[in-house]
Amino acid sequence: MIQTLYNRLLKAGLTLALAFVVAFGATPPRAAKADPGEAIAAGIIGLAIYCGATGKCDSSQRARAGGGGGLADAKALDRTEAMWVQGGLQATGFYTGPIDGAIGAGTRASIRAYQAAIGAPQTGGLTGAQINDLVALSPEFSRYGSNSPKMFRSVRAHDLDRDGVRQLQAALNAEGYGAGSVDGSFGPGTQNAVARYMAARDLPGQPYASRRLLAKLLGQAAPEPAGAYLLPASARSEAGTDPAAAGEPAAIPATMPAPAATQGFDILGVALGMTEAQAKDTLMTALGGSLLVDTADAATLGAEGAGLRGFLTVQPGWPEAPSEQVMVLFDDARPDLGAVGVFRMIRMPDAVDQAAFETQVLPDVIANYGGETMVEAANRWVANPAARTMSPDGAACGDMTLALDPGPANALDALWRSGGGPRFAGGGPATVAADCGEVLDAALVDHVMQIGLWNATALSGASAPAAAPKLKF
Repeated sequence: MIQTLYNRLLKAGLTLALAFVVAFGATPPRAAKADPGEAIAAGIIGLAIYCGATGKCDSSQRARAGGGGGLADAKALDRTEAMWVQGGLQATGFYTGPIDGAIGAGTRASIRAYQAAIGAPQTGGLTGAQINDLVALSPEFSRYGSNSPKMFRSVRAHDLDRDGVRQLQAALNAEGYGAGSVDGSFGPGTQNAVARYMAARDLPGQPYASRRLLAKLLGQAAPEPAGAYLLPASARSEAGTDPAAAGEPAAIPATMPAPAATQGFDILGVALGMTEAQAKDTLMTALGGSLLVDTADAATLGAEGAGLRGFLTVQPGWPEAPSEQVMVLFDDARPDLGAVGVFRMIRMPDAVDQAAFETQVLPDVIANYGGETMVEAANRWVANPAARTMSPDGAACGDMTLALDPGPANALDALWRSGGGPRFAGGGPATVAADCGEVLDAALVDHVMQIGLWNATALSGASAPAAAPKLKF
């Protein structure tokens, strides 16, 4: 079925139209089979990300994904920075050598092991984000809370791409710091604006284009280092505290496990019950580090009265096919629930119309997820068997269709703060009237494939998750 549609679209010059191959978590075939499905999947999500996420590339493919396997770091590390990197590798269990600031073969091997653990190409050379993350994980900095101003000293390299720099420039301009043109180029004007902003707020460190600085400007939580979960519980203080500022060691709390997903169902690896930090880390691995990030409250989402909050990631290529947006929904009144909804939106080529979706995509989706869990007359799977009998059209499980800005000029325009961003079109969480357990549905809306997963138990106000068998893939 998939091969047939692939051949039809290939003749029309639309090979990327098969984004649905990865849209539903279908596992691509192994490279040895030379099946077109794997080439499509790798082309859509990027070879480097595909290799890191699936582990199915051999060493030569990983080298190509990492730019030829070279060992060049994003910046030359001085001895102190190199020692901090080694400290971060040691703290996460990847390095047992001396902390001497000499980046030799042993340290490079440890870097590759760390990169494998976080789903990155195993090049042995450090990106700007990896430098900053490993420094932040070192004993020099991990004792501070993620939001401590002292953590700005851990930023030792640029880790924003061009779209991230554009966000940074726009935010600096909005604050009155005169970064100049919003063009994504980190020139002297933007650097001076960053320096003035940091000085005005007594932030230590150098004026780098960093995720930490952008989060500060946007009023968001500081980014968690990739691999932070690998640190032992005793290595980090309670988030947001600064033990040095208090003049005494902070109490080290036990690490709290994330709420368990009730069915093991996920979208791009993001499962219901995940914390925001886990969801962000998972999406960075699945979609790549060059993501635009935004948040919105319930009113902006069209879910007034629900007390919900949305977290959004947008690929820089949006709205061109096959770029993506992913929204994760949280209930701030019930942080113990973790994520209560995950919504993936893939911009498909215009050639993929409703007819192609119904006749070519859905049969494979049904085969993938199982017809016995699907409700009648709806492209929807529900975990609670009682809900399938009670609600044959799936209406009581909720209408969580999202409306998107029909014509954003670029990815920045697709964010809520720019007046774009997804909103609930059909009433959203208020329409969830029954305990359906976990609910998954799939639809094509204006050439955007929408895949939604939500916790109907929580959104309907039920007190406990539904007891139901795990949905199969």
